[in-house]
Amino acid sequence: MGKAKQRGRPHKKRYHAGPFVFQAPNRPAIPEEMLQELNDPANFKETLTGTCGENVQWRLEINQDKTVMYLTGSGPMYPYTKLGDNPPWGMNQHGITEIHMDDAITHLGTFLFPECWNLTTLHLPAQLVSIGEGAFSGCRSLVLASLPDTLIHIGDGAFSGCKHLALTSLPESLVCIEGAAFRGCTDLALDHLPPNLEYIGTEAFANCPKLKLHQLPAKLVYSGRCAFTGCPQVFLP
Repeated sequence: MGKAKQRGRPHKKRYHAGPFVFQAPNRPAIPEEMLQELNDPANFKETLTGTCGENVQWRLEINQDKTVMYLTGSGPMYPYTKLGDNPPWGMNQHGITEIHMDDAITHLGTFLFPECWNLTTLHLPAQLVSIGEGAFSGCRSLVLASLPDTLIHIGDGAFSGCKHLALTSLPESLVCIEGAAFRGCTDLALDHLPPNLEYIGTEAFANCPKLKLHQLPAKLVYSGRCAFTGCPQVFLP
């Protein structure tokens, strides 16, 4: 015999007619003083990190009143370009105010910190050998008193547009200054060039009105076109 049919009203699903209400657990209230401290813009801080060389790391500490870059490690840094391959901190570069580098870093890549308009303090590595193309171009607030004694090469436009650059001498180790390396450095007040210098690129010192030179290094092999154009105090034989 088959199963007997069930009698009575058919079963109906029940649906919730109103909104779901969940009871939140009881939590202690945050003291007003702590809330004010957390919401105070002066206490804002963000840290970003990454790699910028096979053995070089970067750390960017963003605060309310300053943004500080730290480069740690050793050896050369990666090169970057003007377009497309920007450094990983590129979105924050305009706010950087200080840069500190470990002494064991030897080569600064191309276009590392261009147009860091608020950069005023720069600590370069003691073992630095070369500075890449456009590394600090357009850093119009940068005040730099000296370069490392190990420096051999300064790339194209490395300090172009750094109008407050306060260098009074260049290291004797320097052999090559590429084109436009110091173009538009209006506060650059050099009165001599290093004795081992062999190459000066095109417009290397163009528009540096405080530059005072009366002779070129004996080892100089090449001086590019318009290397000292716009330098009214440069008188060369």
